Parts: sequence; C-alpha cells; structure tokens
Amino acid sequence: RGWLSTQQTKLSFSQSSFSFGIRTTVSQVTYDVPRFISPALKHSRATMSAATYQRGAAEAVSSKGLAAAQRIFDYLWNYCDSKRSGFGRYFPTDETPEPVIAPQDMRDLCDYLLVELREEPNVVKVQSPVTVVGDVHGQFFDILDMMFVGGSPIGTNAVTYMFLGDLVDRGYHGLEVLLLVLASKALNPRTVILRGNHETRDIAFAYGFAAECHRKLMGIDVDMMTKIFDQLFQALPLAAVVDDQIFCTHGGIGPQARDMQKIYAVDRFQDLPRRPDEYHALSDLTWSDPVDDPELLKSEKGELLFDFNRDRGAGCYYGEKAVKQFLEKHHLKMMIRSHQLVHEGLQTHFNGTVVTCWGAPNYCYRSGNLASLVRIQDRHFGKEHLSELSPTGLWIESTERKHGALPKRNGYGLFDDRTRFKRVGVQLQSPEAYFL
Repeated sequence: RGWLSTQQTKLSFSQSSFSFGIRTTVSQVTYDVPRFISPALKHSRATMSAATYQRGAAEAVSSKGLAAAQRIFDYLWNYCDSKRSGFGRYFPTDETPEPVIAPQDMRDLCDYLLVELREEPNVVKVQSPVTVVGDVHGQFFDILDMMFVGGSPIGTNAVTYMFLGDLVDRGYHGLEVLLLVLASKALNPRTVILRGNHETRDIAFAYGFAAECHRKLMGIDVDMMTKIFDQLFQALPLAAVVDDQIFCTHGGIGPQARDMQKIYAVDRFQDLPRRPDEYHALSDLTWSDPVDDPELLKSEKGELLFDFNRDRGAGCYYGEKAVKQFLEKHHLKMMIRSHQLVHEGLQTHFNGTVVTCWGAPNYCYRSGNLASLVRIQDRHFGKEHLSELSPTGLWIESTERKHGALPKRNGYGLFDDRTRFKRVGVQLQSPEAYFL
C-alpha cells in the first residue's frame, strides 16, 4: 500500500510536469513563431502601418491645404470691395493698408501645393479654353482687375488661367500675387503656373521678393517660409502645350531646349543656372528672347539659329528659322511667351508664329504701358467641325497708375478699337480691348 501510494504520487507529479512542459512548449512555440518569421511579418505590418500613416497624413495635409486656400482666396479676392468706388477705380496709395495673411494658412497652402506640383511633368498638357497671363511682377491690384475681366478662377463658371511666370519681384505685393495664384491653383487644379526667370533664389533676393518676405512675415520663421517658396519655385512646370498646337513658356527656346524630349527629361528641381560659357535648358526656357532682325544672328560662319543673350547674361536669342524648325518638328502652330515688356501689351513675331503677352500694366508704376490677357478658344466651323485656335487679346491698363487720365470707357470698360488690333497684327475672331 505504501509503495502504491508512492508510485501514484510520482505518476501525478510526472503528469503535471509533462502537462506543464507541454503548455510551456506550446506557449514557447506560439511565442517563437512570430519571432522566427519576424522579417516578413514585421515588414508587412510596417508597410501597412506606414501606408496607413502616409495616407492619413496626406489626407490631413490636403484638407488643411484646401481650407487654407479657400480662406486666402476669399480674403484676397474681396480685399478691395470695400474700397472701390466703381469698376476699376481703386487706386492704392502709400497709406493703403497691406493685406495680412495668417502664417499658418500660408504654410498649409504651400505644403499642399508642394505635393501636387511635384507630380506634374515639365510640360503640361492643357485643353482650351484657357486664358494666358504674362508677367505680373507683384502688381496685386492689377491682377485682381485682370481676373475681374477674365473671370473668376474658381467657382461654377471657373476660368482656366495659365500664368507664364514672373509673379514676384519689382512690384509692392509679390507675396499677395503669389498667394492668390497658388490658392487659385489649389482650388482649381486646371490652373497652370509656369516658372519664370524670377522664380529662383538669387533673382528673388536681388529684385525685392526676399526683402518683401522679411518685411511682411515678421514674427514667424522667415527663413523657413523663403525656403518653402524656393521649393515651390523649383517645382513649377517649365512649359505647357494647349490642344497639341500652341507651345507656352516664359522665355522661349534655345540650343538645349529645341527638342521636346529634352524639355521633358531636364531636372527642373534646382535653381536656374546662369552660366555665360554654356547653355542650359532651364535658362533657355526662362531667359531667352526672340530677335526680329535676322542681321543680329549673322556671324562669319553664316546665319545662326541661336546666339548668347548678352543683354540678360543668360539664355539666348532665337530667330524665325529656329522657331520654324521647332514648330514643324513637334507639329505645333505657334508659341506664346512673356518675359519682355511690350508697350502695347501684346506683340507678334515671325508672321504671328510667336506672341509676346505682357501682364503688368504700367510696369514698375512708371512705364505707362498696357497689359493683355490672351484667350485661347477652340472654334468650330461648318459641318466638319474643323478646329481652329484663335487667341483673343484683352488690353488692360493699370489701376495702380497714380498719375494721368484714364482713356474713355464704354460701360464696364469695353473699348472697341479694331485699328489697334490690326496695327499689332493679331488676327482675332472678336476684337475686344478692355481698359481698366
């Protein structure tokens, strides 16, 4: 009996130990399995969590950016309403209070657009109708009146705008112009903003935009915001093609920018190079100018397609032959550019194959020049629906001109002067000239 009791005790102990050992082994196995396959399992979990986090962060940036864009646009769009005595009658003075934008709204808007602009190609495809705006150069009240004439960039009947660059510098309100255009881009993705030669760090520092930011952004991290603006400038596309027929850019073409494939392939995320000893696609697109006199492109070796732009120290001069080759090679009809001040606001070159569109009336508040909007519309004729693109000029005079009488106006500034258009040489379907 005593022996049997002892054996039973040993058996129960061994059973408990065995069962305990099984539980321990099973628990260790179930615990060690994820440890054993941890590289794949952890990678999948990390990927899922990172993707979820990125998606949530992107949605947060998008919602904050769009909300900030709406607030900024509403504020700037309605800024002059309480000060206007009538259409186009607002004249800013030295005592005019400057618009004030919340710093956080600026940051949210820029963060959102940085993501969007980096996804765009170097050459943007655009469908007509589109309204082209040339250099604005910080003339905020003028761009408001331009949009009043051309139509609101957002809303039910939103107008598609294409800005050819040079939004900042020279004028007093480059920051407001930039924010208004960026907000329009955020609220209407069809808006196109191209890069000009002033959308780069050294030029913005030399011609006033950097100083304007330091003056207006006091109390916040100015260096951070200027770096963000510089990143935005680098992310802007270089050119656009409307309906596969009209090539739009800021300056023009050049030795390194006469092939569309090179323009597509160039790395635009950098400062604009200015090397007098060599050409670069970025400089060719943003700094170049057309030359109407073929004698200026002649050398001892004969007629040149391009020559270094000695007046600007960057980019090149190009003539009719170079433009003809570029348009024929890529099956285009014409080129629209800005970059040069033209007194009439619009000027054609090379039998209408190149159009210079200027968007800053009374440039630098003393030039007395006109500005223009160019509308590109898709016209249909007859039963075959033949498409013909027809740029329409809208002439604009500065609302920021402090001296001199405005021309006579009819109604809301409609000024019909067909001789003006014939003299400039632009073929228009319905000539209209708007003086504001």
